Amino acid sequence: MRRIWSSISRKRRAQILGGFIAIQGILNIFSAYTIMPGRLDFLRELLPDSVLYGSRSLVIVSGFFLVSLAYNLSRRKKIAWIVSIWFLLLSAFSNIFKGLDIENMLLSVMLLIALWAFKNDFTVKSDPQAFQRLLYSAPMILSLFFIYSITGFFVLKNQMVPEFSADLALRETLNLLLLQGNKIYTPTGRKAKWFLDSIMVSAGTVLLNMGFHIMTPYILS
Repeated sequence: MRRIWSSISRKRRAQILGGFIAIQGILNIFSAYTIMPGRLDFLRELLPDSVLYGSRSLVIVSGFFLVSLAYNLSRRKKIAWIVSIWFLLLSAFSNIFKGLDIENMLLSVMLLIALWAFKNDFTVKSDPQAFQRLLYSAPMILSLFFIYSITGFFVLKNQMVPEFSADLALRETLNLLLLQGNKIYTPTGRKAKWFLDSIMVSAGTVLLNMGFHIMTPYILS
C-alpha cells in the first residue's frame, strides 16, 4: 500500500487526502445523532451522560473544522496539515466516547497515519489570500451547518414542540447561528435537548472557523 501511495505525485496525494478529510468531517457531523443504541447503552454503564453528550459535541466541532481544512490540505498547506492532525486526534477519541463509533474512529486513525507518513508533502506556507478563499468556502460551511440543523429537527421531531415545519426549523437555525438561543422549539426529550445545544456549539465552531481563516495570514506573518 505504501508503494502505491509513493508512486502518486505529492500534489495528487494531497488532493486525495484532502478529499478523505472532507468525507471524515461530514461523517462526523451527521454521525452525532445516528448512534447505535446498543453501543450507547453499554457506554452508559461506564460513563456519565456529560461525557457522552460532550463527546458528541466534540465530534461535531472536529467535523466542521475538518471539512473547512480539506481545501487547504489539498493545496499542501503546512498549517492545514498541523491543524488537521490535532482535529483527527480529537475525532478519534470523541468518536469512541460518543457511542463506541469504531468505524469513524478507525477512519480518523487511518487518515492520521496517512498524513503523518506523508508529512513532507505539506510544505507550502500560508499566504495573504486566505480571506479571499474564505469567501468561497463560507457558503459550503454554512450550507452544511443548515443541512445538519434542519435534518436534526426533522429526525427528532417527536421530541420537540411545536410540530416540525421547514419554516420554523429554518428560523430556529438562524436564531441559534446568531447565538440567540432556541426561541421556537422546546425539547421534550434528552436527545432533543442535546441537539439544540449541539447547534449552538456548531454555530460557535463555524464562526470561530471563519475567524481562524481570516487571521491565519496575520498570525503567520
